[in-house]
Amino acid sequence: MKKRYLCMAAIIFLMNTLTGCALKNENMEAIYKEFLDNGDVGSLQWSWVLEPGQYEDIRFVNDNMVAVQNGSDKWGVWDLEKEILVTSCKYNNIPNDAARYYSEGHAAVQKDGKWGFVDEAGQCVIPCQYDEVGDFSEGLAAVKDADHNGKGEQWAYIDTKGEIQIDFYPYEATEGRRVLAGEFHDGMAFVSKGLYCIMDTKGEMIFSGDSRFFISVTEYNKEYDAIPGYVYIDDRMTVRKYGLMGLHGEERLEPVFDYVYGMRGPYVIVEQNIGGEPGIGVIKLQK
Repeated sequence: MKKRYLCMAAIIFLMNTLTGCALKNENMEAIYKEFLDNGDVGSLQWSWVLEPGQYEDIRFVNDNMVAVQNGSDKWGVWDLEKEILVTSCKYNNIPNDAARYYSEGHAAVQKDGKWGFVDEAGQCVIPCQYDEVGDFSEGLAAVKDADHNGKGEQWAYIDTKGEIQIDFYPYEATEGRRVLAGEFHDGMAFVSKGLYCIMDTKGEMIFSGDSRFFISVTEYNKEYDAIPGYVYIDDRMTVRKYGLMGLHGEERLEPVFDYVYGMRGPYVIVEQNIGGEPGIGVIKLQK
């Protein structure tokens, strides 16, 4: 079928070239329309799910869904398998990061500058009332109020019903750290209270910074009870050495490195000055 149409197009083009006669636009459009409507191009069969012109913009959300933008610059979500609009076009923004779109059955959406959540049916289950939101993890998501009760930026943690489980708190960071209200994993989350700390699902501190170690990378390796951290080795607190600390601040790997980038399983990427030259390598922990 493909060859038949290609040959037809080639013959028409050749006739036009040789005779100098222009094929009427409506004839070319008819051939092109038949070519597209047939859906028989190449070795793969195809058919339209969303035809051109239905939406102003389309972008993938995950393997089965696309975000669609209507003529009013509002976004919704189209289910490609069910071929239905599961979230109506009423949001100013929908994240197009496939990894974060649906988390524990909830997707973050933005409307009129505020964020909330819809469920997998596209229904709004948590109103768009927050200035920023995190993803749901272990039943909780961090939400930000830019000026909570007139006291400035604060974060809280809500459950999947939108109820506050850990109250609003003015998380802050010092010395170049970022303000952090992290996701929960294994019942704990990294948060910034000046320094990086670790909090449980009740809002109680597991590690509050009362150690000679300071957390440098907010990752916890449960298998080895290890978190990248550093200590100061001079009285003026200007020279750092990096190693690994435990969940409660105890030393797990002696801080002798110039930097620890992170770890996966028993492997740790470290930086070490050897012979006056900085270099990056990988060490393997032994239990």
